[in-house]
Amino acid sequence: MGRIANYTKTISQYFTASLIPMVLNLAINPLVAIYMEPEDFAITGYFLSFTTLVSPIIAFYMIHYYNKRYFELDDAGRSHMYALVFKMLIFFSAIVTGVCTLAIYLYIKQQSEISFATYPYLYMVMLVVPLTGIYNLQLAKYKMERKSKQFMNISVMKGVLGVVLTLLFVVIIPWGAFGKLLGPLLLEIAYFAYILVKNKDVWKVKNTFSEVKPILLFCWPLVLGASLGYFSNGYDKAVLATLGNNTEFGYYCVGASIAGYLTLFTSSLSATFQPDIYEAIIKDNRPKLFKVAALQWVMILGVVILFIAFCPLIIKILTAGRYIQSTGYARLLACVCLANSIYYIINDYTIARGLPRFYLYTTIIGSGLIILCIPIFVDWLGYYGGALANIASFVALSIINLILLLIHKTFQH
Repeated sequence: MGRIANYTKTISQYFTASLIPMVLNLAINPLVAIYMEPEDFAITGYFLSFTTLVSPIIAFYMIHYYNKRYFELDDAGRSHMYALVFKMLIFFSAIVTGVCTLAIYLYIKQQSEISFATYPYLYMVMLVVPLTGIYNLQLAKYKMERKSKQFMNISVMKGVLGVVLTLLFVVIIPWGAFGKLLGPLLLEIAYFAYILVKNKDVWKVKNTFSEVKPILLFCWPLVLGASLGYFSNGYDKAVLATLGNNTEFGYYCVGASIAGYLTLFTSSLSATFQPDIYEAIIKDNRPKLFKVAALQWVMILGVVILFIAFCPLIIKILTAGRYIQSTGYARLLACVCLANSIYYIINDYTIARGLPRFYLYTTIIGSGLIILCIPIFVDWLGYYGGALANIASFVALSIINLILLLIHKTFQH
């Protein structure tokens, strides 16, 4: 009972960290829908989809390395590791961001079907990614230390400020897609400065270049694999944008953004259970791992069922009745949470077991299948095909990863 009470308290704090910003975003969503046209949603949805591709490359999965090593080190080792990852997330990420921005710019210029202007949207989206690195590392530190209250406080404040900036640049100053992207950019700049000041002592820790090599060796398969994850969570928008119907594409992006509110709930659950999942994996406590993972998934299932049932009413309220056509897309994309939650648990197990190459193999095989199948889904069912392909991709990735783990276990014996 004591453990259940502790879980309940922790879940409530992580959930509050997501719930308050979510409620505020839901409250202003009708205003945003009034002041943004379908093409504005299409622009933001298209350019933000590239973050799935570049975020793993820019952050280089270093936070996952920190999580993996956390229970293997003493307090002094943890502080030293934190300082090293903190510095890499600033300098390494800055260099990689420039390379990624150039590559995406050249890709877009070669897509004659795309009618969106590259400037300034691409650069606004790309600059946000490296700025979030040290903030996410700070959140990871709070999670691993089980400091859910501190996690909640910093997350809620950021969420509130984000809502204020959205109101300012989309509603009060009706700048459409530009304003929708400007708010997060200014917010990340402010939080980047705050985390720098808060962690000023990391610069006193002596780190060497030789310490970087183990991180790069461990992370590069994860990075490549996560970047290939773009094909299961972003590539659909790249394909759908070429259909040339920016209005319908805008409805699809609205449905995706509203279904995306579910990820706030799933993130709070993941933040709650992640330390226990990693600890259970490291200590080979399989009964505990199964119980925690099953509880997490059942809670996600309940929320998704409720969302699907009330989806028409939810969209009518949240879009001031302007984007009812997004209902079908939102319902299908909500089911992605069920598929990807299973996949991410399997993926955490793979990483914690020290098998990052299996994650890479999974995404290479899965991405190849997705690249072949998404155009077929889209040709067959149009925009609904893109939504179904999202669900199918995570199911396929889960199956592939499990097969690789079973093969590995068989050959070990």
